[in-house]
Amino acid sequence: MNVFIFDKHETCRAVLDERHLIEAVHTEQLNNAHSFEFTILADCDHALEIVEGQQVAFYDVDGDFQLFEIVVVEDRHGDAAYKTVICEHAVNELLDEPIEHIQFHRTNARQALSSILARTRWQPGVVAELGEAPVEFGQTNAKYCVAELLNTFKGELRCRVTIAGSKITGRYIDILSRRGADTGKRFEYRKDLTEIERTIDMSSVKTAIRAYGKPTEDENGDQGKPITFKEIEWSKAKGDPIDKPKGQDWLGDEQARALWGRGDYEGKRHRFGILEELDEDNPVRLLEQTYEYLQTVCTPLVHYSGKVVDLFRLSNFEHERIQLGDTAAVLDEDIYPVIQEKTRVIELKRDLLDPSNDEVVLGEFLPLFSSPNQEVERVLAKVKENSHVWDRAGRPIQPNSYPDIVPEIPANVTATGLYAAVMVEWDFSHLDTYIAGYEVYASEVQGFAGSPETLVYRGIGNTYSFHGEPNKQYYFRVRAFNYYERYSPLSEEVSATTARIVSEDIFFGEDLAAKLRELSKEAQIIADGSINLDQLEESVREQLQQDAKQYTDEEIKAVTEQINSELAEKAGLEYVDGKFQFTDGKLAELDSITDNLTREVGDINGTVSNIATNVDVIEGELSATASRLTNIDGKLSAQEADIRANADAISARITKDEFEDTTGQLSSQIGELELTASGLRTDFGELSKTVEGVSEKQSNFETTINGLKADVSNVETRVDNNAGAITNVSSRTSQLELRADRFSTTISELSHVATTGDNIIPDGSFEGGGLGWHGPGEIVDDAYSGKKALEFKGGSSPRTRSQSVTNPVAVVPGHTYRISYWYNLAMQIQVRW
Repeated sequence: MNVFIFDKHETCRAVLDERHLIEAVHTEQLNNAHSFEFTILADCDHALEIVEGQQVAFYDVDGDFQLFEIVVVEDRHGDAAYKTVICEHAVNELLDEPIEHIQFHRTNARQALSSILARTRWQPGVVAELGEAPVEFGQTNAKYCVAELLNTFKGELRCRVTIAGSKITGRYIDILSRRGADTGKRFEYRKDLTEIERTIDMSSVKTAIRAYGKPTEDENGDQGKPITFKEIEWSKAKGDPIDKPKGQDWLGDEQARALWGRGDYEGKRHRFGILEELDEDNPVRLLEQTYEYLQTVCTPLVHYSGKVVDLFRLSNFEHERIQLGDTAAVLDEDIYPVIQEKTRVIELKRDLLDPSNDEVVLGEFLPLFSSPNQEVERVLAKVKENSHVWDRAGRPIQPNSYPDIVPEIPANVTATGLYAAVMVEWDFSHLDTYIAGYEVYASEVQGFAGSPETLVYRGIGNTYSFHGEPNKQYYFRVRAFNYYERYSPLSEEVSATTARIVSEDIFFGEDLAAKLRELSKEAQIIADGSINLDQLEESVREQLQQDAKQYTDEEIKAVTEQINSELAEKAGLEYVDGKFQFTDGKLAELDSITDNLTREVGDINGTVSNIATNVDVIEGELSATASRLTNIDGKLSAQEADIRANADAISARITKDEFEDTTGQLSSQIGELELTASGLRTDFGELSKTVEGVSEKQSNFETTINGLKADVSNVETRVDNNAGAITNVSSRTSQLELRADRFSTTISELSHVATTGDNIIPDGSFEGGGLGWHGPGEIVDDAYSGKKALEFKGGSSPRTRSQSVTNPVAVVPGHTYRISYWYNLAMQIQVRW
């Protein structure tokens, strides 16, 4: 048995079950009242969610979802504190939905119901084919119209609600030809009938009816007398249901008069009633309606009530199922006169926690809505009945309204260490209304006594965040006070330590940290993630030179092609004919990000933010999404954060896309996190496009009980703005893996620099006629290469044979530069750089 609590936004906030519920009774009457009442301990979980105006719901025995509104909350304090909640069915909101005027000369039940519910939150559900009839309502409410619709079409009401996840998705009103069925069910004393009560009510019995129809109009248009069936004759000999002579303006039932008429010395007298059908202008139809009404009032109302044992709910015997509207037999031979009746179940009161307490009522009910005035009178009577309570509640509450009771020591005081802060919490006793607030004392000294110097908090809340310093231990005590400044004793001392700033020695241990530092020096892990040959020992470099192999041009070209192809694959490029090119897929990815961002944000001026939350109590999942779209001065930005949590994992995903319309710069970032009981995983990525090129960065970190692993990669592609060609491609990756039995690192770098396009030497191709060059060289058209070249002409003197040219460029110490050149020797010379 679950009872769902919905807030005023119709989102499920809590679920009550047998652990919380002390009593839970669901009462439903046929075409009549529908209520739910339950009791819980005032200090149980979710008690604070029980507030007037909230909604509660549960699945009834027939599998329909029933929704109720909390209208009364009663708090009782005796041996224990209880909260009793009285709820009305959500369909009662139709009492607040006005109906100005609805009229159909002839319609069916579905069309009429659709018109009644058109401006409400309810809609027609299952509506039986009940024929057609004239319908008219005016100056009333939708609930009354539904009740009158049931009377007109002789239908029976069923209300239900549908949900999806934790949200209410639909409210339906069904009009059935009848509820329940004649299943042959028998209620027998000593079998499943533990108590029985028979009530006979003849206060509304009428044995004859005078009827009045639509008023006539005279020749001047003035209203005259209403029509009657006085000139209509009925004869049982001609097949009519009852005898009525012509000239008689009333219809009576002689058998009912003999049984229930008022007696005098001349015999029994009729009990007369009046029926007004002011829209009926046909005397024949008026007579027929009068006869139908007479059959409903010519006998006393008899109903049976008693406690029954629901054998279906207890033992799942299908033939013992009880449903509202069922036709059942009642047998009790121990009462006089003997009860042997067959009638319908008109009320079911189900104890949702104990089926042995179920109660059933069989028979007939007086109509609940015979006129709008009856509903008004019922409400006024309720107001008068409770006016003394409401009048008393209107007085203002002052501090001296509370009793002067010394509070008890706050219970369950705890302290939780955070980074440079400590969260102090204690139980909040909402039943002890005389408590005005709490005080918190803090110190770095164990065993301290509370004093004004150590007071850090005074207020009504039951939590306090104390701000201190990292890696320190603090001690706390709490006390309560009432409205008369009388204090409880201080609580027992609790303590907590703020978080330490973790160093390498703390995280890895001193020995492993020292080893990592040694590895870092050699591999430059911490510095820039690359290996520099200058950092290797001299002996290692000498060994490398000794072992160096002389490669042929073909071997060098094959290796170069292989490396460049691998590099192109990592960068998402194509390597064709010795050149790097952007693939259609890479360009489409960049264009897609830009197009989506422009479509979502382009029409926005300023910033638009949105936050959505969802609590799925059925599936046990919580989710929240926050988004922000910005368009300011040509800069488009879209950011979104999504968090989901269930019993298995907590996951978060954050994205941020930015586009500068003026510069064409694009940036797309994403971060993901997943936390489970077995480990933590994070992924970060960035794809950016500027006038200089495209950059793609990724970082992954995963830690489990077995160890941790990290991967970092950076791929950059640079473009010549003038020529539009790719001039530089580089890929750097590093991996770190740490386990209990091993530690490993991997660092790799692939790069390609074009021989032209990003040359820092001015006029390196000599197309500028030797711009920036100094020396005796001469710029000529070289027949060997077909390009411009610098030519030196030797002289006869040894001093003139040593010739040089210079072209100074600015370099940065510590940076690595690549030199590429070609030369053609007409004689043996020595070239130095």
